[in-house]
Amino acid sequence: MSMEGKIRVPNFKNVLKVLKGIGEEAILVFDEEGLSVRMVDGEKTKMVRVRINSEGFSHYVCDRHYEMAVVLVRLDDIVKALTTKDELRFRIVDHDDGSMRFSLLANGMERGIKLLNMRLMEGHRAPPWPSFDYVFSATVPADEVRSFLKAASVSNEFRVEVEPDASGNGMCWSIADEREPLSWKPTDCNVSCNNHAISLYSVENITKAVGATVGKQELSIRGGTDIPIEFSWIPHEGISMATLVAHRGTN
Repeated sequence: MSMEGKIRVPNFKNVLKVLKGIGEEAILVFDEEGLSVRMVDGEKTKMVRVRINSEGFSHYVCDRHYEMAVVLVRLDDIVKALTTKDELRFRIVDHDDGSMRFSLLANGMERGIKLLNMRLMEGHRAPPWPSFDYVFSATVPADEVRSFLKAASVSNEFRVEVEPDASGNGMCWSIADEREPLSWKPTDCNVSCNNHAISLYSVENITKAVGATVGKQELSIRGGTDIPIEFSWIPHEGISMATLVAHRGTN
């Protein structure tokens, strides 16, 4: 039994970027439908969920369920040596003694990836994706979100406030600085909201959560008052990402 997949290097670099924003180690799950990863950071303030369906690979074959724990920087070692025109191959080979070998291959190189002890990693396994009573849902341009966060980096936290608005754009992000206030209302936004909602979030945590978004792609957001905020997007065909960031309460 085995697994083999092939993916464009820019696409996988994007996946590694969002995962490394959460932690250093991850449990990869390969099955007949593709690759999935779910992580939570050590402080339990951020979660990420990534799914690469078989359509996200240019070639993918997997004949059973695999779970393996890896250090993400080891995957990055070979990826950093490749160009945007290259493709990266994943390979898992089962051995007769019940062990397996996980490798990354590209341009004649083969990098064997050391697997961590799964029993020791069980305590780091992310819980099921939580659900909340979200007050609003919205879609906004990802590039505008990243621009606001870059400008807001002078502050530790910012406010997300949403009001019911007949125009469909009752959302405003802002930092509370009386001397140099900063606010952002999306220029192209679709908000569904029945009640007023407000929460504070860490600029650093949200920046890491959405840093793997690409260009002006559509970013879906769900949130409320004093609850985590959820972001989800599709950076490439066959690849879906979602992040969840804990709130910091409101003043």
